[in-house]
Amino acid sequence: MDTQRTGQGILSGSSLALLILFAAGVLLWLVLGAATGLGETTAFGLYVAAFFALMAAGAGLLIFSALPDTLGFSALQPLSGKANLLALACLVGGGLFILADVGSPLTLWRMLTGPNVSSPFVWDLLFFAAAFVLGAAFLPVSLQKREAKGLSWVLSLICLALLVVEGSIVATVWSNPLFVAGFVVTGLLAGGALLLWLAPTDSPPELIRPLCTTLASLIAAWLFFSLLDPLTALFLGATEVGETARLILAGPYSPLFYVQILILGVLPLVQFARKKEAGLTYGQGVAAGLVLLGVFVDKYIVLVPRQMNPAIAFPSTPFTAGPAYAATVAEWSLTIALLALVGLLYTLAARTMIREVPAAAQLPFEQRRVA
Repeated sequence: MDTQRTGQGILSGSSLALLILFAAGVLLWLVLGAATGLGETTAFGLYVAAFFALMAAGAGLLIFSALPDTLGFSALQPLSGKANLLALACLVGGGLFILADVGSPLTLWRMLTGPNVSSPFVWDLLFFAAAFVLGAAFLPVSLQKREAKGLSWVLSLICLALLVVEGSIVATVWSNPLFVAGFVVTGLLAGGALLLWLAPTDSPPELIRPLCTTLASLIAAWLFFSLLDPLTALFLGATEVGETARLILAGPYSPLFYVQILILGVLPLVQFARKKEAGLTYGQGVAAGLVLLGVFVDKYIVLVPRQMNPAIAFPSTPFTAGPAYAATVAEWSLTIALLALVGLLYTLAARTMIREVPAAAQLPFEQRRVA
């Protein structure tokens, strides 16, 4: 019986479904006229939330991909090439979401050719480009399982810097100085969850157990930061940040927030903290999927409620009314299409560049002989 992959089967075994989903999403987006729910009072929506989620996941995956060389975690070596490929696909998807958000390639080109070095978005773009180029350079090393400590450390530091810069951009929503640390945690968490999806179901315990323990620790840290941000903001009183915290904790965004905490956070934490079994289980695969959805919801909650704040007075909006935002069908269709494209890009690349090695063959000789 072939037990090659759990979550990777979702990516690798569904090429046709991913292609159909991508094509259908783009077609519906074109038919609907690319309309969004954004307006004069709302600058960030579904596309930007997806961008930050994919960029965090891509950077986290590249850090995990380099761990065999940087910190000597040799058990991750069989997954290094897969993680690298999926990270590059995530970064491509993130770039496409930015293109969708700015509206046209010409607008993006003007941003590239006339950069303002004082803008954090320019530094974000520079670190994004550096991470992608270094990730592409590290790809043959990770696929061939060769050692490249210097490149691995540079790649890891650039990805960490990318997470810090993007966390600093999003941190303008909150006054909590620990917000950037929370953003870094979500990047590592998303990367670790995707790495678990890429692991074969017959992976040895020395791979699965440390990875599950690491995910449990990252989820605990993520839950801490997710609760810390709005709770500490409440002490700021009748300020923009304080009013945003009320929208999240007891306002219209509270159901989504508590779903994120309880279903997308606590449930996976319980699953990963359980006594580890010999191999990868479907429950752990589902828990990893919930975590990934939780990271996406986390970015949405961080970005959107601040713009819906009734304490912010806009020229065309009454002080007590506040702005409004609801993602359109066109936004959802393109978002689903681009996420499907990420999976499709990884699938096609993995099938042509990665040669599967049975997990048993990756064990030391003494353990294979006993088995």
